[in-house]
Amino acid sequence: VHQGEEFELPECKDQGFTRPRVLLLAPFRNAAYELMTMLLRLMPDSQKKQVHNRKRMKEEYGPDPDEKCDPKKGMDWADTFKGNKDDAFRIGISLNR
Repeated sequence: VHQGEEFELPECKDQGFTRPRVLLLAPFRNAAYELMTMLLRLMPDSQKKQVHNRKRMKEEYGPDPDEKCDPKKGMDWADTFKGNKDDAFRIGISLNR
């Protein structure tokens, strides 16, 4: 921009969410559940209404309410191996408009 010239900002329009393909790796089902709950917390409230199978996700991947932690193993071990420790799983998610 030269002196005396007026600078115009280009008009920007919000295009909303894009549809990228992303691979998230998690060692256990409980880690996948924590990733999903984090993604849900980051989503706007208007988008959260369109999430399907939350109950099934919680049943299959969520924490076990009857599980007891062995205090001898340490906090790191307890944090890593809490909840569902199954490591043979796949889950697909889709974020739509």
